[in-house]
Amino acid sequence: MDEAWLAQLREREDGSWWHRVLRGMVVEELRRRLPDGSRLIDAGCGTGGLLAEFRRQRVPWQVAGFDLSGEAVRLVRERGFTAVQRAEVEAIPWPDGCLEAVVCLDVLDQESVDEHLAVAELGRVLRPGGLLIVQVPASERLLGSAGSFPGSVRRYSPGRLRELFPEESWRIDLLHGWNSIGYPWARLGQWLRGARPGQWGPVGRSAAVSDFLASLGSWDAAVCRALRLGWGTSLLLVATKTGRTVPPVP
Repeated sequence: MDEAWLAQLREREDGSWWHRVLRGMVVEELRRRLPDGSRLIDAGCGTGGLLAEFRRQRVPWQVAGFDLSGEAVRLVRERGFTAVQRAEVEAIPWPDGCLEAVVCLDVLDQESVDEHLAVAELGRVLRPGGLLIVQVPASERLLGSAGSFPGSVRRYSPGRLRELFPEESWRIDLLHGWNSIGYPWARLGQWLRGARPGQWGPVGRSAAVSDFLASLGSWDAAVCRALRLGWGTSLLLVATKTGRTVPPVP
């Protein structure tokens, strides 16, 4: 990713209502399912926002991460995290079956990523019964806007996302959309001016407005989870590894 964009992400993400809602969902799902002392990696950790949230909430797990971008890794280390390294999601530098959980947010949609090989590799490093949390951009109708992240070239329907997780290797425990309230606005912006559906909104948004949007977004996510709605600008999947994951034949 572009260094200037990463610097912008690092500056804004901790106050972004969208990131706050996402991280809240991830931590909540992990707390529901993951025992204390579990080993967890953030696959494609970006500038370290989720790792910082883990630290803020004093989670009871052993946490590490990696990212393809050397600049992203540098920014994560500036936050004080040392257990982070540069690596590809298709070649994760951890041994087979050594982890209890993996989180992978907004990575599978990237142009540089082979989504099938990436899922197989995420499964490889998980122990049997291990937990995987994935987020991807939703709604193929928004594909023309290419998402909010540089390099994003794929958007997913619930059905397409399920296809990446074959039943012989995975049990899908939860799959739902979120930011359903933001979806009409994203479509309207795309129609009016070809705008990309942003996650931060106007620069300089007040803390009070961000807090309100985070509360609204959390309510939206909770409803989508309860009703298992596939509607929204993003999809969240929680899966359990049930068998041996085998990469697809080239």
